[in-house]
Amino acid sequence: MKFLVIIFSLSFLGTVFSQSHPLHPASDLAALEFDASKILVSSANQKTHPQVEGVWKIKSDTTKQIKVSLRSEVNLDFRSKIWMCLDIFNRSAKTVMVRGSASHNWNECLGGVVIAPGKLETLYIHLPRKAQRSEKFDFLYGKINGLPNGTYSSSWKQLDLAKVRKLDLMIFGETNELDLEISHWRAMGGVTPLDKYKFSAVKRPYIDVFGQNKLEEWSTKITSASDLKEGVAREREELKRYPGGKGLSEYGGDLRSPKQEARGHFYTKKIEGKWWFVDPQGYLFWSFGLTSIGYGGDTAEPAINKLRSQVSGSQKISLGKRPGIWNPSQSNLLQKYGENWKTIYPDLTHRRLKSWGMNTLGNWTKKEFYSLRKTPYTLAVHFGRPEVKLGQQAKSLPDAFHPDFEKSLRQTLGRLSTQANDPWCIGFFIDNELDFGDQSFKTAQIILEGDVRSYTRQKAIHFLKSKYVNLENLNKAWNRNFKAWADISRGLPAAKKACREDLLKLSRIYLEKYFSTCAKLMKEYAPKKLYLGSRIHFKENAIALEESSRFCDVVSINCYDFSPLTVKWPKAVTKPVIIGEYHFGTINESGVWGGGLCTSVDLKHAAAQFKAYTAQAYKDPRFVGAHYFQLKDQVVTGRKDGENYRIGFLDITDQPYEAMIKCAREVAAKMYKERLK
Repeated sequence: MKFLVIIFSLSFLGTVFSQSHPLHPASDLAALEFDASKILVSSANQKTHPQVEGVWKIKSDTTKQIKVSLRSEVNLDFRSKIWMCLDIFNRSAKTVMVRGSASHNWNECLGGVVIAPGKLETLYIHLPRKAQRSEKFDFLYGKINGLPNGTYSSSWKQLDLAKVRKLDLMIFGETNELDLEISHWRAMGGVTPLDKYKFSAVKRPYIDVFGQNKLEEWSTKITSASDLKEGVAREREELKRYPGGKGLSEYGGDLRSPKQEARGHFYTKKIEGKWWFVDPQGYLFWSFGLTSIGYGGDTAEPAINKLRSQVSGSQKISLGKRPGIWNPSQSNLLQKYGENWKTIYPDLTHRRLKSWGMNTLGNWTKKEFYSLRKTPYTLAVHFGRPEVKLGQQAKSLPDAFHPDFEKSLRQTLGRLSTQANDPWCIGFFIDNELDFGDQSFKTAQIILEGDVRSYTRQKAIHFLKSKYVNLENLNKAWNRNFKAWADISRGLPAAKKACREDLLKLSRIYLEKYFSTCAKLMKEYAPKKLYLGSRIHFKENAIALEESSRFCDVVSINCYDFSPLTVKWPKAVTKPVIIGEYHFGTINESGVWGGGLCTSVDLKHAAAQFKAYTAQAYKDPRFVGAHYFQLKDQVVTGRKDGENYRIGFLDITDQPYEAMIKCAREVAAKMYKERLK
């Protein structure tokens, strides 16, 4: 039996929306609301919260954080909708932030909402699903991730949408007094098949000469080259009104903070229980920045010749090195700033960041930008080396025991002496999101599944031989029947105690070797720079965090979540932490289809989540910085790996998103004052 009510009114929504985009829940006049009598609500301090006329009251006076769980007695069917929604009324005296999680097995869909005192807001959780592929799918969409109708090209994060039964909330308050009401767990935003959706592609190119989606319209869409140039004058006045930098040192440190030793380079220091960077002049510094500072990226367009035929006047298309490749962002910069755009744009970017309240150029910033020495920066260090698995994979585990691993890193660091002695350089990230595995024992699993010729795998087998002497002893301990040492690969019994203990030990041996080698060479080639770690993606891997803390000056994580406070830190992590990446995207703004790794319902909510996330980070004593990914939106036709996310501070035509900039300035205005409390 289905418990379902059709709702034809939006009067209960926490916000009155003006958007009419079909993927925005405000456009859905037939929301599916589920029967409240079949839903049980519990929290950490109360086993059952009574339901009164569809409303559950949540109160706490003992903690700033509380977990609340909603459980349905029956399956809830979300297959016909793309948003999970829940209304939340904040009766507390202070603003609260609510993170929502709908999960099934290892897949998890997240959402978040910021609620001011006395306000009703709606928590929205995007429910991605794999699109049905038509005959022309590959030609029309290629490898892109996000598709026009809110679906994706893969089953990434997809739940069993016919059998949803739970929603978990994490409520973050500013004080111990929490008083909320939750109601109307429902589904919104109709799903239309890709081949029947009004904004789906039917031919190429479906982008214009500015790299914009031709199938949709929005208020800030560029229609001519003169539109681009008019934006220059408007922004020039904006930057005059908001120059930024007030009360800050040359490097962006806080002039009002207690002065520390000036060492001429950045270093870290723990002061009254809080970790800080200290800038070269001795002022306390919290790193607030953007990643991927550059000229935008290439995208594929099979109908590039048709696109070129649409160019008018003096406009030019910036073509790539291979046929069918172009860079729309770079084309727009040339048109917007003229022939000297490569000189104008880096300087403008520094002025923009200062005006927006930001003080750091994050990972993957181009040399033309950071070499101006106007904004502190972090350096991305990548180098060729043997991998544990066959092939050269960007995030595959390096063969850290191979002699060429250290040799190659030496050669790479040796070429970075200028940056190693530059006071504007905070430190070096080495690698990014390596595949350590999402649990500690999985690092060893990945190694044992790797190339039998890898030095790292041979090291692991040597450890097992030393411990067990022969296969008979190992088989007995692991309850297996391996015929040869080379057979120890897939299907390992990680649940069995002896096997898991061995895997954990092997993981630690590898991670110690990897991080210690990088740390040793950093001290040798860049002793004045901070070793900022490898930007760990799987925070569930406790050993990776612990070994990073042992050898790095700063532990780095890429934390795509609606709150940075969800990471469970092992006690052995004693170093400061920097967030290398986070972002909030949308699926219904500026014609870009991909919602990123954390999808907000619209740009207003994305900006609010960015502000709340960053504030949580700078108030936490562990964190010394957070870098938002990334400066610009990705083009709707996608980068090489298919990412096509609307996640930037700038759109593809270099127009700033006012909502994001406003929130960045608000963060900067309070950041040092509130952290120093």
